[in-house]
Amino acid sequence: MSSGSVFSTILLTSAIEALADGVGGRLLDVGCGESPYRALMAPDFYVGVDWAPYPASAGRYIRADVSNLPVIERSFDVVLCTEVIEHVRDERVLAAELARVAAPGARLLISSPFVHGLHEQPFDYRRLTSIGLVQVLEDAGWRVDSMVSVGGTVAVALDGLSRWSDSFARRSAAGLFGRGHQVFRLVAGVSRLVQQSLAAAVL
Repeated sequence: MSSGSVFSTILLTSAIEALADGVGGRLLDVGCGESPYRALMAPDFYVGVDWAPYPASAGRYIRADVSNLPVIERSFDVVLCTEVIEHVRDERVLAAELARVAAPGARLLISSPFVHGLHEQPFDYRRLTSIGLVQVLEDAGWRVDSMVSVGGTVAVALDGLSRWSDSFARRSAAGLFGRGHQVFRLVAGVSRLVQQSLAAAVL
């Protein structure tokens, strides 16, 4: 993770932590990356799925297309899918696939960016509004009980400013000293600390 994503990642982690209280059972983490939210959930059984070959620290890991999960239907009590829906070609296919693998009464925790720059190009296809996300989920058979916005006008402004300043500082340090130089590492570390402080202030 680049330091440019620290601010928004902290805000998202805080929101997931608030929603994850008491979540247990069988957890499928779709688009898990390095499984940063697994510890917040404390599942009885964990499976992570991602297209990239991330090593799971424990539990099971499947390398697969998240829109075509090699998972038995109705097999998980909790489905977690964070910052993934913007990266699949058809969000409706993903929503239906998440519903297929969910056991009756299962919980879905899903996040989707709205104000966010392009990332992981060329696999960044959309920004859904909250209304659009609810519609996609309900069309797939999910019942949406709650929708939580992460941040607000101030948070969005600070996030944009922190991403721009981080990128500018890193480019400048890399151009002057090179990416392997201790000055570049110092600049990256300071940027990370500044973003952590901003996120703590917003929270």
